Amino acid sequence: MMLKRKQLHSQGRFFVLLLLLLTANSVPADTFKRSYLLDIPLPTIPPANPTGKTLLVSMPKAAPGFDTPGQVYIRTAYQLEYYSKSQWVDTPARMLLPLLVHRLEVTGQFQAVLSATTSTIASDLRLDTEIVRLQQEFLTYPSQVFPISYRQ
Repeated sequence: MMLKRKQLHSQGRFFVLLLLLLTANSVPADTFKRSYLLDIPLPTIPPANPTGKTLLVSMPKAAPGFDTPGQVYIRTAYQLEYYSKSQWVDTPARMLLPLLVHRLEVTGQFQAVLSATTSTIASDLRLDTEIVRLQQEFLTYPSQVFPISYRQ
């Protein structure tokens, strides 16, 4: 009888230990972040007369607070906060560069559109861009999502 109790007790310990080991490596589902891509829908563009010039698109710069994969929102003016469960897959500036290059290529206005990150070829023109803000504002009801504000 005593042996059976010890055996059941040790089996109970084993079961509890196994349960602890199995749950120790699991992460609650609510700790995972959702990742989002930045995209620009392309409208139909009539063919343009090519200028014969090459355009070099520089890596966009971002204002302080916006050069992060964190998605920004504000509830109080000038106080940036970041969503805890949502993020960009990369910084908005790094996601914007290929979108700009592709968008400018499809216009047909340039002989070539080059990315400064992949090309060292001299060009006729250069486009420098800065992201000034990309945020959701909860200053009014309903909240407002502002598109990218940028300088060229």
